[in-house]
Amino acid sequence: MKKIGSLLLGVIVMSGMFLTSCQDISSDNEEMGSSLSSAIEKSKQIGHGNKHNGLNPNSRRYADNSMPSASGRDGKVIVTSRALIDSEGNVDLEVTTGELDSDENAPGTITKLQVKALTLGNPDKKNSIWTKNFNKLRNGGYFSTSYTGLERGQEIYVHANVKGIIRGTAVTFMNETIKARPDITVTTIDSELEVFTNTPVTIIAGLAELNGDLGAATSCVLYIDGIESDRINNAWVNAGDVVGCQFTTSFSEAGDKNIVIAAEDVIPGDFDSSNNSSFTTITVTEPSTGFGPNSFSWSANINGSYDQSESRNFMGMNFNSEITDYRINVQGTKSMPEPINGQINVSTIITTSGTTIVEEDYILNEVPFPFPGVRYLIYEVLAPGGRRSVQLGVFLTGNSLQFTYYLNTYKIIYISGDVYQETLAGPEFSFGDELSFDFLVNDHALSGSFGVFSSTSGGSNSSGSFTRTTYSGSGSGQPEVNAESNDEEGENDEEEEY
Repeated sequence: MKKIGSLLLGVIVMSGMFLTSCQDISSDNEEMGSSLSSAIEKSKQIGHGNKHNGLNPNSRRYADNSMPSASGRDGKVIVTSRALIDSEGNVDLEVTTGELDSDENAPGTITKLQVKALTLGNPDKKNSIWTKNFNKLRNGGYFSTSYTGLERGQEIYVHANVKGIIRGTAVTFMNETIKARPDITVTTIDSELEVFTNTPVTIIAGLAELNGDLGAATSCVLYIDGIESDRINNAWVNAGDVVGCQFTTSFSEAGDKNIVIAAEDVIPGDFDSSNNSSFTTITVTEPSTGFGPNSFSWSANINGSYDQSESRNFMGMNFNSEITDYRINVQGTKSMPEPINGQINVSTIITTSGTTIVEEDYILNEVPFPFPGVRYLIYEVLAPGGRRSVQLGVFLTGNSLQFTYYLNTYKIIYISGDVYQETLAGPEFSFGDELSFDFLVNDHALSGSFGVFSSTSGGSNSSGSFTRTTYSGSGSGQPEVNAESNDEEGENDEEEEY
């Protein structure tokens, strides 16, 4: 039976809110779908629900460049109209005294409407193309109707009479420009194409809005072999923007898995639903059971790392600081031909895009553990002030070796007048880096790599402002296929004579 466990759900936002300008999205699907990686270079991760691991709720409108809907006002009565056109040329006109796309009943009653289609490029209501009158309406504060034969960018004049909110009749007028419905498309899926059973795999696809008139809320849904596996509801996609829809799952059975990511339940309706899904195939295989030097299964991440610059006023004095906090976590598990006894030597090399940022050797001595057959060895370094720490552990249970490594470095610079203070510096990351690690536990090698993502945010209050760039990245790996043991019987035997 297939087991699918969702470990992380989120979306990665590529938006003008975090860039100098909003990313230009072409309506050409080939250009849009050619690569998600270039868009991820300007990304901000957001996840659904409450904040988790530095992620923001996916429903938050990180930015909204939507064209505004027209509105008219008479006293405290506000009437809003919106006209949207789809790929077939159907125009839906909505008029409401409440909020568009709301489940709440609109107040009052729209009793009379006059709708005029104005000439494109010459929106004079006195020379309209046609006029439609709707009298004796009794359906509350919301009205909708549909038209054909109109164009995007053409204006519609709306005259609405409303009763039941103020004494007498409120009279409002407005010109609404016909806008294209948001066109949500799913770009090419980015995922490992071959994975091992029971191993986390991250699956990412871009949700892009192609028309640029309106943003939209949508559900990003993951299907595996035709069955819904997980979803992210109410994900916001700004007009002309891209968000990365990300899932992490695993498979308990080997075989080819059909993967589909679809954008569903688009609000306020999709311009063209034919481009709302993308698919790929992931081949799942059983991992090797070899005992060779590279037969670790591993996972690693740098979530929680950040750079921050802050400027604020404290007791009348300007105060500036720069803070750097980097965290690296690596875990690995392997089977061995025989248990390890006595001292363990660990060699550590960590690089970012080919530049070595950590190169250290450790000697771990055995520490008794209160459970039979289990030993725990740990090496810990705390620099003065506790600004750098390494925690390195090896668990040995029978012929199973479990390895853990955690590095946390912290640097801060205070600038206030002539005051300057700097603690120990650690490794630094940049967006787009490829973080690689190589550990040698006696003669057992653990190595791997993964990409580094970043996002930028900022804020201000009465005392100052700050900007923060956060870094995240994770990966996982399995033993080499057909890995062989260094201790394979007969490896060094002399050739037998006849």
